[in-house]
Amino acid sequence: MTYDDTMGDFRAHTAVDFKGNQGDDVVAINDGLVLKVYNDNLYGVVVEIDHGGKLVAKYCGLESATVKAGDSVSINQPIGTLGKIPCESAQEMHLHFETAVDGQ
Repeated sequence: MTYDDTMGDFRAHTAVDFKGNQGDDVVAINDGLVLKVYNDNLYGVVVEIDHGGKLVAKYCGLESATVKAGDSVSINQPIGTLGKIPCESAQEMHLHFETAVDGQ
């Protein structure tokens, strides 16, 4: 459990945060297929990519996305630009990066 300064409570943090600056390119960690692109009230613009081997990554806190569901992406391909994460706005600018293998 970690204390969330924005929300004022303790919660599980199920991601790795990567520091960056607003507008920085966010790139795919590997080749994959874009499953979803959506705006989440807590995490901002989110891009979900199936990277194969049952690995799905969520790139959260984007300002904008340059891909859409159904697009194929290559490793290091820009998928959007870094923006804000509403539920973590008290922290420094960062990418909130979640992964799941076989849904876990």
